[in-house]
Amino acid sequence: MTTQDELGAQLKALGIRLTPQRLAIAEVVVNFVNHPLVK
Repeated sequence: MTTQDELGAQLKALGIRLTPQRLAIAEVVVNFVNHPLVK
């Protein structure tokens, strides 16, 4: 599992402006085990 600090550092290294919303979405995507489905 990736921590918020690690994820934030990776996003910043890619030149992505980090906002609380972007961090929350990135956490869900990175730590999601199954393929997300539209329900």
